[in-house]
Amino acid sequence: LEARISSPKPGIVRSRTCRVASGVTSRGATPVPPVVRIRSSSPPSAQAASGAELAVASSGGHWTQLLRLRPAFAGHEVVFVTTQPDSRGEVAPCRFHCVPDANRKSKLRVLLLMLRTLLVVLRERPDVVVSTGAAPGYFALRFGRLLGARTLWLESIANVEELSLSTKLARPY
Repeated sequence: LEARISSPKPGIVRSRTCRVASGVTSRGATPVPPVVRIRSSSPPSAQAASGAELAVASSGGHWTQLLRLRPAFAGHEVVFVTTQPDSRGEVAPCRFHCVPDANRKSKLRVLLLMLRTLLVVLRERPDVVVSTGAAPGYFALRFGRLLGARTLWLESIANVEELSLSTKLARPY
């Protein structure tokens, strides 16, 4: 997987290219750890001045995949968002927000999730939104894009036959 994330602000030439190997398969008993490399076209001083990056995922496998990307965020201000309040300790000392869990069967909870995610995006005003999936990531990408943030959606390698509903919805953003 290769993704390019560029600054959404006109006149700022700053971008990163990330290469990620999932680490889901291996010949041994345990998965191979992910491999993440970042190339940056801006000097370190410009990187430190960039806005926050919002990393969003549902709990469970989506959250685990997002945490495997942490080396890619090194040296950047990252705000993590998930549906499990217990996950705060896994990303300390980074800022953390918890949003309600919801799925398409619980319409009222989806509305609450959407509103809470909007509040997080408005409060943080990220330059980049990265998600590994499900409903919180979809809403964060939509709202982030409306505010001018660059977005990156990483689909689970488990979905080899068909794209997930969230991925299908997030594809234009």
